[in-house]
Amino acid sequence: MVISASEFSSLSSAPGVSNILSTIWFRIDGASTDGTLTGFGGSSVTLSITPRGPDNLSPVFAENVGANPVTVFNGGLQFGQGFMPGADPQPFALSVITGGNWFNYSPAQGNLLVDIRGVDGRVLVPGSLDAQSMAGDAVSRVFASSNLASSGLVDTLGLVARFDFVVVPEPSTWMLSTVGFASLFLFRCRRIRQARVCFQTK
Repeated sequence: MVISASEFSSLSSAPGVSNILSTIWFRIDGASTDGTLTGFGGSSVTLSITPRGPDNLSPVFAENVGANPVTVFNGGLQFGQGFMPGADPQPFALSVITGGNWFNYSPAQGNLLVDIRGVDGRVLVPGSLDAQSMAGDAVSRVFASSNLASSGLVDTLGLVARFDFVVVPEPSTWMLSTVGFASLFLFRCRRIRQARVCFQTK
């Protein structure tokens, strides 16, 4: 799945600043009436910066990966959660991808590519994750039903996701910046010391 660098415009690309991606969150579809949960006994999550843009991915997976791929997660992984009645949209799932290795993302270098491979997967609770399918938006994907596939099907769909970054300027002042995107809104939060400032763009 590729996400346009424009979605991360609140992140700094200045020299000496590192934007370390710490977690990726997904949520279930708001039209659901029940929870959804899919588990993988083994999986990997690899991030890279790619010159490929949304709706311009190659069906060959390897042709989309940038020159700096970092595998930030290896192991069992679950997607989904229980349905929360009355919540619209549904909250982001408690099961998150936590980076085991640091990946430093600078929007000035290109778009963000998220490559998720699942092995030994099974559906525990049927349902679907929240997604957007709209040509010309900021996200699209290539997908296949096997982790061994070298190529897949290209479409304009992309999962609604939230990305958490630890932003490390020089000297060592720490700040947490949360960047999320959805079909109808763009939500960004930034925490500096004890102050938290959030803004939303429709």
